Amino acid sequence: MDRLICFSGGHSSALAAIEVKRRYPNDRLILLNHNINARVEDVDIKRFKREVAEYLKTPITFANYADPSMDQFDIATKHSAWKTGHESVICTARLKTEPFEKYLRANYSPNARSVTIYYGFDSGEQTRISRRASILAAQGYATDYPLALWRRTILSTLQ
Repeated sequence: MDRLICFSGGHSSALAAIEVKRRYPNDRLILLNHNINARVEDVDIKRFKREVAEYLKTPITFANYADPSMDQFDIATKHSAWKTGHESVICTARLKTEPFEKYLRANYSPNARSVTIYYGFDSGEQTRISRRASILAAQGYATDYPLALWRRTILSTLQ
């Protein structure tokens, strides 16, 4: 079973990754990230992501926009819009959502139950949890939320 962490490089996704690794030490852990242009993503976030990956002894897997030199402003300019027809923010849709969905299609068959997708949402984010769970369930994928639903073993990456 693969355990795919939606690894933003923030504290919560790092904690979720650690919780998953502790609960499923023998399963394959995937830290899926979007390597956002360095003009936009702070160098310290990139450092933190590398340190968490080293701690977990797991490489970061990237699902990136086709042209890595572009940032969210370049993408909005290219598409002459800030929102898609579905009212999604265009830079999020192009930089993150589409590469994520492409990665899933390329690596996992829906309903095969060979992967569970984990998010670092906490118990105060029930709306986000419900939304992600329903969207991915409709696509045939299982999700889980260690910070909201599990008994926690770690509360800070400083421990």
